[in-house]
Amino acid sequence: MTLAAILLLGTGLAWTAVQTFRAEIQQRATQDAVVTSRTVLSLVITRHLDAASLANGLSPAQVAELHRDVTVLQQDQKVVGLELWRADGTLLFADRAHPTVETSLPAYELDRSRREPAYVLVNKDGGGRGIDTFEIFLTADADRDGRTDAILEVILSEGQVEQVIESASLRLYGATAVLLLLLAAGLVWIRHRLAVRERELRQDQLTGLGNRRFLGEQEARLRSLQRDHCAALLLLDLNDFKEVNDRLGHRVGDDLLSAVATRLRNALRPQDTLVRLGGDEFVVLLTDLPYPAVAKSVAGHLLDSLRVPLTVGGIDLEVGASVGIAAYPRDGENLDTLLQHAEIAMYEAKRSGIATVTYEPAQDEHDVRQLAMLAQLRRALASEELVLDYQPKLDLRSGTIVGFEALVRWNHPEHGLLSPDRFVPMAERTALIKPLTEWVLCTAVKQCTAWRRAGHDITVAVNVSPRNLLDPNLLTGVLSALQAGICPQRRSSSRSPRPLS
Repeated sequence: MTLAAILLLGTGLAWTAVQTFRAEIQQRATQDAVVTSRTVLSLVITRHLDAASLANGLSPAQVAELHRDVTVLQQDQKVVGLELWRADGTLLFADRAHPTVETSLPAYELDRSRREPAYVLVNKDGGGRGIDTFEIFLTADADRDGRTDAILEVILSEGQVEQVIESASLRLYGATAVLLLLLAAGLVWIRHRLAVRERELRQDQLTGLGNRRFLGEQEARLRSLQRDHCAALLLLDLNDFKEVNDRLGHRVGDDLLSAVATRLRNALRPQDTLVRLGGDEFVVLLTDLPYPAVAKSVAGHLLDSLRVPLTVGGIDLEVGASVGIAAYPRDGENLDTLLQHAEIAMYEAKRSGIATVTYEPAQDEHDVRQLAMLAQLRRALASEELVLDYQPKLDLRSGTIVGFEALVRWNHPEHGLLSPDRFVPMAERTALIKPLTEWVLCTAVKQCTAWRRAGHDITVAVNVSPRNLLDPNLLTGVLSALQAGICPQRRSSSRSPRPLS
């Protein structure tokens, strides 16, 4: 509902409330007028009425006394005028303040006065008095025989009632106006909060970029492209971002992501869309491209912008990234498909060490093989398909063996003996690197223990992945392996560019 509609509805409700209030006040005023008229009848009129006065008319003394009583009532602002009629409708008495009156009561008023206990007539302009009045017609029984002997017309001012109504109406209108203003302010605030909430749902809170939901809303832009134009989706993943987080802390990592977002935004055109998917992944949606190859040059431009060191927390950081590219409509006709294919291309870029890779259908098959290989590697850790070869380390001066280097191999049931470069990089990109390292450490320690028990005083070296060095539980794992009985100095580990080799 719009603000104007709510204000219009509120105004209508306020007007209805005022009219209802006026009607209620009018009814109460009428009831009060009847009560006042009955009081006048019982206290003033009844004592002047008798059979003789009804037959012959009021005496001058009675008339004078009635005028005095009416004057007192008028001074109290209770009564404007008073008239007394016989039962046949002829005039018996009228107060001096009353203008010229008819000598007989109109037939319809006479008839209603006889039939109704209290007939009330609201007379605008008070019959020439210039004020609105109530005219109350009451029947009088002078000789207490149950018959109507006279009809009393008490004229009361409606002015005080109108003043009450107007004063209350003004207060009600004022309260309604305040309520409507509060309602309008509340509605504006609610709309503002909803807009902020909607923006938050579509925006990455760390970088201020759009998020995955915002990216999904760009589908219409793809479909509105002209036939001679194309689009491309670039998935950019920062290299070694986890090491920055682990070594320098998450706050520095967050600042780095914000700085990267600013750098990328400044390197793009205004019409290009930049979003953060989460973690260290960014998506760029390029539209209105003359041909798909332009996307690769844009990716190169983005990577060039990141090569300039970023200063974060007083530290100059060099940031590298891998980019996967999927073109529309060649590589997919919707954003989900484009994002999936760009992700495959991005992982191919990481695997091959090439900064930018454009999606090719053949990569899909390779990706499926990689996923299958990961599942088989998980099984291999539990089914003893992994083996360690021990490469001797010689003392060149004496020619004696002083130790061994443990080299992991995978005795694959289908592909035979696989070297580390066939499966360790996959493990490094997933959580499998941790159990793989633990298996190598434990196996190497057991073998070293067996050699020592046989009287060979040698050491065994195990290469670990850089990701292992960032694991805070690495030392605990090493100590657990050494509980087999090998002294720390009898086992060594080193970091190698070919981890777990």
